[in-house]
Amino acid sequence: MIVITDGKSNREEGREIEEATITKSTPFNIRIVAIGVTEEPDYITLQQVATDSAAVIRTPSYQVLSNEIDKIINISCSNHSCAGPPDIILILDSSGSITDKGRSNWRYLQSFSQKLIEGLERKRDPRFAYVQFSDGALIRDFYTKDSGKVKKSILDSSHINGWTNQAAALRTA
Repeated sequence: MIVITDGKSNREEGREIEEATITKSTPFNIRIVAIGVTEEPDYITLQQVATDSAAVIRTPSYQVLSNEIDKIINISCSNHSCAGPPDIILILDSSGSITDKGRSNWRYLQSFSQKLIEGLERKRDPRFAYVQFSDGALIRDFYTKDSGKVKKSILDSSHINGWTNQAAALRTA
């Protein structure tokens, strides 16, 4: 799982840690990469959501998020989490707080996701799923090897612009 957010839940606050703990305790060897995109993400929560501290990435803005692609790819499939073809869920924050000076960063996040999928495709024939969240969470694509379908789904998704509910996103994924 790759969660990309501004790192600050304002719906079901604290529940995202509980949902992440449940996910990480399954026997399916699920790795959660938590990416906080803002000058001051809630780093403590990101650490508690992520599988380990190596799976936390902070970047100051969506405009420079692409600089972290190689790092994200490497930690997504580190250790034994990609012993076979990996299942990768992209969990994208589409809340109102992903704005910068009144402008939505949703287009930057969509563009970044395209590049990330292309980079992850080079890793052991993955299947992708896509969850978009704001007040709640929507499964936009179930697991598929058709990365083009997932990329199109991401590009076709509109910015929701509500509150931030990471717990719903993790629960749904």
